[in-house]
Formats: sequence, C-alpha cells, structure tokens
Amino acid sequence: MVALENSKGTIVPTPMAATFHCPVVIRIDVSADGTSRLTVKMTDGTGGYAPGHLVLNDTSTLTREQTGWFLGKIEENSFWKLAALDQSRMGLDGAQWIIEAVKNGSYHIVDRWSPKHGPVRAIALLMLHKLAKMKVPGPTY
Repeated sequence: MVALENSKGTIVPTPMAATFHCPVVIRIDVSADGTSRLTVKMTDGTGGYAPGHLVLNDTSTLTREQTGWFLGKIEENSFWKLAALDQSRMGLDGAQWIIEAVKNGSYHIVDRWSPKHGPVRAIALLMLHKLAKMKVPGPTY
C-alpha cells in the first residue's frame, strides 16, 4: 500500500498484495512545509492466503525536493484521470495494486491486477524502488 497525505487533504495508499509473496504498504504524509514522512511496512505472510506478521516498519523523512518530484510523477502519470477498475485484467495468481487519494476534498481510487505496464505500476514502483529503496523478495507481479 502506498499512502500520500498533505495539508490539502491528499491521501494516496497503495497496497501491493501478491498471492504468494509478502504484502507491502508504503505511505507518504506530506507536511505543510513540503517535506514528507515515508512509512514502509511489510509482513512475512502471503498476501493471498495469510498476511503474516509485521517484519518491517520503517519511517523516514523525504526532502521538499523528493516530495515535489513524487507529486509531479502522480500528475505526470495522470492518476486523477484513471478509471477506478480495469476489469479486462483480473486473476487468481498475481498481485492486487491499489492507489487511493483524496485531493481538495475529492476521493479517487484505482485498483489493478498485476499491471505489467502503465501508470499504476509506474507510480507504485517509483514509491517502492526510488523512495522506499526496497527490493521485495520474489518477482514483482
């Protein structure tokens, strides 16, 4: 899960729950000064069967530049215009990627099943690799 929140009310959670791999949640809370708090959590379970126990719970600070860069990527990937659900790609073995956001009082959610490309995958991987600097065990569905 990825979450982004700022003083204007923007929240972007994104859970990445793979059927056979460790669930990951990433949250960004944006402060009024433009910096943000990055929280990363991961369990030792399998997302599709048992969430497991918390094995990673880290919090760090992102600079104004890092925060602005990521917020720009949200806009660049046209997050606010994406359809909530893409029913053309559903499955049983893979990963569910969800991004939620509230901006200026408006809520938006996108839910994708194992996106191989596109904006949801791009945004989530930026958070996972560039901001959280994580390497998740196993393949990234």
